[in-house]
Amino acid sequence: MAWLMDGETVSEKRPIGRQADSALQPVDLSDFDGDGQADLLWRDDASGRGELWRLRGTSVAKATLPTQGPEWKMSGCRDLDGDGITDIVWSHADGSNEVWYLNTAGRVDQQAALDDAPAGYQLAAVGDLDGDGAPDLVWKSSGGAVEWWKMNGASPTAVASLPSVGSGDHIAEVADLDGDGVDDLVWELKRTSKKKKKRRRKKRRSSTTWYLDVWYMNGMAAPERSIATASRSRYELRGLVDLDADGQLDLAVRTASGSHWGAEVERRKIVKRSKKKKRGRKRKKTVRWALEWNAAPEAPESGWQLLAP
Repeated sequence: MAWLMDGETVSEKRPIGRQADSALQPVDLSDFDGDGQADLLWRDDASGRGELWRLRGTSVAKATLPTQGPEWKMSGCRDLDGDGITDIVWSHADGSNEVWYLNTAGRVDQQAALDDAPAGYQLAAVGDLDGDGAPDLVWKSSGGAVEWWKMNGASPTAVASLPSVGSGDHIAEVADLDGDGVDDLVWELKRTSKKKKKRRRKKRRSSTTWYLDVWYMNGMAAPERSIATASRSRYELRGLVDLDADGQLDLAVRTASGSHWGAEVERRKIVKRSKKKKRGRKRKKTVRWALEWNAAPEAPESGWQLLAP
C-alpha cells in the first residue's frame, strides 16, 4: 500500500497491485530504469534471489534479477555511469566487489568488477562525498578504520583516511543533509554502559544506548561530526525523507514495539561550557545534531510494516 503524504498528514491511501513473496525483503527505493519514478528493489538473502518492481503509480511491472549468492552483500545503489539509472554495488565476503549496470528495462545490462577492497576492509557505503557528481566508495575495516576512495568509473583516483569508528558501528544512510550538494554519512552506534548498584553483592545492570553520528562531508577534508542520542530502546532507521515539507530531511524510524516516529534534523552551533574558564581562552563552538521527535502515522492495521519512505 502507498501513502501519499501532505507534510505529516496522509492525504490518500492507494493499494499497490502486487503481493510480495514472504521471503523477499525491501532493499532500496530508487529509479532503476531512468523513467524519473522510484522503483522498489527486493532480495531474499538466504537464496540470493532478487526482484525489481518498476512502479507506475500503484501499478507494478516486475523484472527478475540474476541470482547473487548469499555470500554477496548489497553495499549501495547509485548511478555509477551517469546515465540517469541507478546501479547496484555488491561486496563479497572474500573482499571482491562488482557493479551491476542496469538499463531502461530495469534489467542488468553489464556486470563489471571493482578494484578489490584493501586487506581487512569491507565496502561500507556508496555516495558522492565531494560534490563532483560521481559516486565514491567508503570502506571500513574490522577494527574500525575508515577509508574513502574518490572514484572514476570502477577505479579510484585518490584515497583518503577518515576518522576511525567502533568495530560494530555501521553506516545507516547516505544523503545530503545540509543542502550543500555533497552526500553526508549517518552512522548508527551502539554503546553499552554498566550502572553501579548501591547495595553490595548486586550485579551491575547494563544499559544500552543507540546514537546517530552524522558526518558532514567536504571532499577529502576531515568531516564535521555531530552526535545525537537516538534512543535507549531498540529501533530501526528506515530512511531519510522530508516528512513535513520544510525542505529538510527527516528520519523515519520504527521502534521495537512497531510504532513509527519522525525526527526533525537540525544542525546547531552550541557553546561548549566548562566549569572553569581558562584566562585568554575562548569557549569552543561545536556542532550538534538536535533531534525533535514526533509521532508519524501508524501502520494501517496489524501485520503491516513501513518498507521505505
